[in-house]
Amino acid sequence: MEYGASDVLYGPDYVEVRRSFNNASGGDITIREVGLVACYRDADAGADKRALIARSLFTVTIPDGGSATLYYRIQG
Repeated sequence: MEYGASDVLYGPDYVEVRRSFNNASGGDITIREVGLVACYRDADAGADKRALIARSLFTVTIPDGGSATLYYRIQG
């Protein structure tokens, strides 16, 4: 699996993260889970922290030579 760059789009009431995946493995690859991790600076601890802010379970199979783009949109 080849992972593409993450793209972040902003609107007046949303943020959307997109990432593409290309399968050049020689066989099918099944994605069953994805997550969105936010990185932030904890000033008190003086360190970067990470938090899982979204997680999805599903099944999508990418055939050899195929690709998929996954989107997360957080809207308020």
